Amino acid sequence: MAERAGVSYGRKPRADGRWQGYVVLSRGRRRTVIRPTEAEMRAEVDRLADQRDAGREPSTGDPQLGAFLDWWVQRRRDGEIGRRPLAPSSVVRYEQLIRLQIAPTIGTIRLSRLGAGHLDTLMDELKRRRESGNTRQQVYRLLHVALTYAERRGMVARNPCHYLDAPPRDAPRARELAIEDVAAVLAVAEGHPMAALLWLGVATGARIGELLALAWTDVDLDASRLTIRRKVQHLSGIGAHVAEPKTAAGIRTMTLPAVAVAVLRTHRARQTADGRPNPLGLVFPSARGTYLNEANWRRDVWRPWKEAAKIDPATPFRQVTRKAHASLLVALGTDPETLRHRSGHTSAATTMQWYVQTIRDADEQAARKLDKALRKLASPPPKQSSKGRTG
Repeated sequence: MAERAGVSYGRKPRADGRWQGYVVLSRGRRRTVIRPTEAEMRAEVDRLADQRDAGREPSTGDPQLGAFLDWWVQRRRDGEIGRRPLAPSSVVRYEQLIRLQIAPTIGTIRLSRLGAGHLDTLMDELKRRRESGNTRQQVYRLLHVALTYAERRGMVARNPCHYLDAPPRDAPRARELAIEDVAAVLAVAEGHPMAALLWLGVATGARIGELLALAWTDVDLDASRLTIRRKVQHLSGIGAHVAEPKTAAGIRTMTLPAVAVAVLRTHRARQTADGRPNPLGLVFPSARGTYLNEANWRRDVWRPWKEAAKIDPATPFRQVTRKAHASLLVALGTDPETLRHRSGHTSAATTMQWYVQTIRDADEQAARKLDKALRKLASPPPKQSSKGRTG
C-alpha cells in the first residue's frame, strides 16, 4: 500500500527508542512527530495529514500565539480536540480572554520563541491594568491547556506554563450581609409581577440562570418540591443558550418552605390570568414567552428594587438571594452536606468559602449562646459588671 504524499512514518526507532515521522504541510513546511511507540507516531502523523488535507491546520508551521489560540478554540468548539466540545459560554469567554488579555501583549510571539519570560510579561501587564486575580488565573489556565496541546503535538519544545505558578484567585470579600437588606428588598418587591423570582431565590439559593430556566414541570407545589435541571445564559451573537449545570451536583431537588409555595401559587394564578403566551411553560418567561434576558432583568427590575430599598447599588442579586439563603441555613444550624446539596456544589467547602456571609443578628445571637456556654464551664462563673461585661 502506497504511503500518502508528503508523509513519512520512519523505518526504525531512534537511538532513544522513540519513533519519528513527519508530515509535509502546505507550502512545503515539514512537521516532525516523535512518539514513544510506532503506533502512536503513525496515528499522529495520520491525524496531521488529515488536517492538512482538510485545510484545518494552523495558518503557518510556526504560528503566532494569537493565531494558534484562535485555531485551538475553534477545534475545541467543534469537538475535534478534548473529550467533549466546549460549551458556547466557554467559547465566548475564551475568545474574550484571547482578544482582550493575551493578544495585545504577546499575541504576535511565534510559538517556537514563546518562553516563560513572555508569560511573566503578560502577567505583569495584567497586574498593571488591575485585572482581577480571577481573570489572571483564567488566562493562565487557558494558556496552560492550549500550550500543553501544542507541546504534545511537537509545536513547542516545552510548555512554558510549567515554569510559572498559577496566579491566586481573589480572596472572597468579607462583605457583611445584613438581614435587614434582604427584608427591605422583599418589601419593595411586594406586589411586583417578578416578586416570586426574588422569593424563590432566597428560599432555594438557586442561581439566577437556574431560576430563569425553570419550567412549571420542574415544580410540584402539592409536594412542596422543586427540581433544578438546567440553566440559561444569553450570549453575545448566540442568544439564549440552555444547558445542564456544569456538574452532576447542580441537578438537585429541594423542599420548598411554605411561604415560597404560597408565593408561587399566587404567581401562577396571576400568570394564568394575564393570558400571555408561554409556549415553553416557563415560571418566569419574558413578555413574549421566551427566556427572560438576565441583563434586561437586572437593568429594568433589579436596579430599581435596590434603589427603592436604599441598599448599596453594587449589591449583586446573588448576595440577597443565594448567599443570604446559605447564611440563614448556617445560622439555623443546617449541616454542611444539606447546605452543599441545596447550593448545588460538589464540595461543602466551596459553599462555606464563597457563599456563607456574616449576618449581624445571627452573630450576636451566637455570641450570647457562647457566653452562656462558657459561663457554665467556668467554676466559679465570672462576675458580671453593671454594664453587662464580664469581670
